[in-house]
Amino acid sequence: MQKTLAVNRLLGIESRFWGRAAAIACAILVNWAIRTLGWLAGADFVVIDHGGITYVTYTVLAVFTTAVSVLGWVILAVLERITRFAKTIWTTGACFLLALSGVPIVVFANANLFTKICLAIINIATAVVVVSAMRSTTLQRRVRTPSAA
Repeated sequence: MQKTLAVNRLLGIESRFWGRAAAIACAILVNWAIRTLGWLAGADFVVIDHGGITYVTYTVLAVFTTAVSVLGWVILAVLERITRFAKTIWTTGACFLLALSGVPIVVFANANLFTKICLAIINIATAVVVVSAMRSTTLQRRVRTPSAA
């Protein structure tokens, strides 16, 4: 039986494709809201690194969130085809990558404190929205047991 998101029920969307696409759109909107609140709190969203100055704009957030989410979606789709433990394997990998991706934000990014905090919150919020949506739209494969003949 397929689990669906409350958002899917509200919008009448029942397919996994539209549920996952809606989750990516929601993650982008959450990121934009956090960026706006961060800007109001004093974050300038300017990161200085070895490559120069990076301005974390709404477009950068949307493109990066979409790219990472679609990559996760593709990996989950492949896992769903080859193993019955797709949800567990994918969630474990996603949590590991979330922890690993937080290190450069906090340790290596040369930005003001509010910007670092907001980027960390954006990172966590994206993971929460995308991981919960992908998990809730994952079908569990049934184990086939040999029938007694």
